[in-house]
Order: sequence, then C-alpha cells, then structure tokens
Amino acid sequence: MEKPLESSDTGESLSVSLSRLQGHPDEYFAVRVRGTSMTEADIPDDAIVVMRKEQNLIDGKTYLFRHEGG
Repeated sequence: MEKPLESSDTGESLSVSLSRLQGHPDEYFAVRVRGTSMTEADIPDDAIVVMRKEQNLIDGKTYLFRHEGG
C-alpha cells in the first residue's frame, strides 16, 4: 500500500510505500531541495526528500526548519 505525500511548497505529490515508513504515515511530508546548502549531507539540488515530523532533536540527524516572516 502507498501513501501520497504532499509538498506544501510546490503542490507536488510523491507516492511512498507504507512499509518504508516508521510510525504513522501522517507524520511524514516531502520537500524539494532548492540550492546547494544540503550537499554536505549528500542531498543534491532539486532532490525530493521525505521528512518525518519530530518533537525532539537528536545530535547528528538532519532536520528541516521553516522560518516565516523576517
């Protein structure tokens, strides 16, 4: 069974096999990487990345933060 993940930034969707996800499928979302800021983590420009919503941060893991306003 697959779960479509929506990108809030682009309106794109990506189908992901539920067997590949740990936890509830609604905890996941997809984003498209723009630019080269993630290349040190081996994530190239224009890649689609599946992310899991997290409440606690763990050293050594890669996270996505959204900054609104400014």
